[in-house]
Amino acid sequence: EADQRAELVERLLLKLCAPELEARGVPMHRLDSLSAVRRVVERVRLLEAMSAPDLEKEYRQLGLPPEAGEPVRRDDLLFRLKMVARWRELPLRELQRECKEEEISVGGIPSRLTEAEQQRELVERLVLVACASAWEALGLPLRRLGGVKACEALVKEYERVDRLETLRPGELRQEYAALGLPSDAGRTPGDGTMASRLKLVALWRALPAHELRKDCQERGVCIGGLSC
Repeated sequence: EADQRAELVERLLLKLCAPELEARGVPMHRLDSLSAVRRVVERVRLLEAMSAPDLEKEYRQLGLPPEAGEPVRRDDLLFRLKMVARWRELPLRELQRECKEEEISVGGIPSRLTEAEQQRELVERLVLVACASAWEALGLPLRRLGGVKACEALVKEYERVDRLETLRPGELRQEYAALGLPSDAGRTPGDGTMASRLKLVALWRALPAHELRKDCQERGVCIGGLSC
């Protein structure tokens, strides 16, 4: 009974201080404990006191390579870092809801991961969509890929295909032939078409299984009998 009373008192305290902290951008109705609220408040206070160089250092620690995003002003850096501070304290169910509201895939996370590991995975996906504007401009479907590493590898593959198209078209044609398409599948396409198709194949290979199933269904490809 004592534990229940303590839990109820904490919930009442959360409700009591909700209006003031909600006004400061703390998502009180989505956090589970006073300790989580305190961590968000302290982190936001710390960020607001930082200089632009310190904020840039914090931003780099999010794990995105420099080429993933465009240069960001101090106000934008602060705004994004505050968002990350809130995301890191959200319970798993709220992170899943946040991702779904942003149309970010929540699938493909191994069930063997702990809840904390699943939370980190979803925070990474949210950070990716919020901050990797340069990658998005390249046409990468950030909301569908599994995280920073998958995006980084796909960018490198796109760049490699572009170099083949520009500098070594013979190798580009060899790679296209290696896809194994039957000889009567149609006329040999031009180099631009081959490059586009090689990039599409690279994307398919990078997508999690649940996203691949969506592509198959959209293209009328039967997926019956597959265990994925």
